[in-house]
Amino acid sequence: MSSIHTNHSSIAALQNLRSVSSRMSDTQQQISSGLRVGQAADDAAYWSIATTMRSENLALSAVSDSIGLGRAILDTTYAGMEQVLDYFHEFKNLLVMAKDQLPAVTNGTWYDYERDSVYDGTALGKLDLQMRELFDAMTDTIAASSFNGVNLLQVEKGGRSLAESVSFVTGIQGSTILTTDVQLKDVVLINYNRTGDFYDNQPGAEEQGILDGKVDIVTYELFATYFSSSTGKVERNGDHYIIRNGLWNYNNTPPFSSQPLETYFDDFMNGVEGKIEKLTQAMATVGSLQTRMAIQDKFVTLLSDHVESGIGRLVDADMNEASTRLKALQTQEQLSVQALSIANTSADVILSLFRQ
Repeated sequence: MSSIHTNHSSIAALQNLRSVSSRMSDTQQQISSGLRVGQAADDAAYWSIATTMRSENLALSAVSDSIGLGRAILDTTYAGMEQVLDYFHEFKNLLVMAKDQLPAVTNGTWYDYERDSVYDGTALGKLDLQMRELFDAMTDTIAASSFNGVNLLQVEKGGRSLAESVSFVTGIQGSTILTTDVQLKDVVLINYNRTGDFYDNQPGAEEQGILDGKVDIVTYELFATYFSSSTGKVERNGDHYIIRNGLWNYNNTPPFSSQPLETYFDDFMNGVEGKIEKLTQAMATVGSLQTRMAIQDKFVTLLSDHVESGIGRLVDADMNEASTRLKALQTQEQLSVQALSIANTSADVILSLFRQ
């Protein structure tokens, strides 16, 4: 039925055009954003899940950053330990050479009493100087083994207790941040916060870093040493040089007359070996923690990728499908416009009847 009041064909064509235009607008939005569910109105359930998962992924990203920071600290710590160990090996070589240069001892005293100026020019004196320089290099290396202000190899005067620990982030479980701890006593090489210097089996030794403490040494003459808390160095006492450093306080308590000089020298070598063993154990502690952190870092990265993939399955648009649908809708829109144009010409047909 034709009517001059209502063009039913035009209304139907217009409704179809609006529907096509609306679907085409949605498809264009998906193509431009890459999202099938970009807001709650698109799909409330999927949008809610995706929003929660995005929040969790942000937390995973923060955890990954924290793990990366921890790994950098541990890498710096291990590198410092490795360099100090190299210095110790070089030091051992110098000790072996120094043993061959020991002077003779007669009746419990040195064969020839010499002042520092003379001792400095001897082969033993020169080796002594090289060894002291090595210990200075160790001290500098330990002080420089810092990342982002964190140095696990030394404790400054007034710093923390060796009974404390340092925590490293390893992951997240729900809203709980997972951490692992390393005891300072297991990694600190120099504790400038200690109250004194002791042999390893003495009370108070628990305050010492791995390379702190007393070790018997004989190089030239019976001597005593003392630790200077103000400089953190082992100081010379009297007129004679000793092998000194910023790590140990060397004492020589047994009289020379009781045993051959080489025996005391061997005791010192054993003391050096003991420090090397402790340093090696500390490196193993750091190395195992490095391995754990690397595994956790890889896991968190993998988990984050899976979460991101899961979000994509929920809300991402299928671009191939969307582009194909857009092409079809564009064709439908053209046909709808043409149908509306045809429907609008029906009134012209009625008018032509009246002209006749």
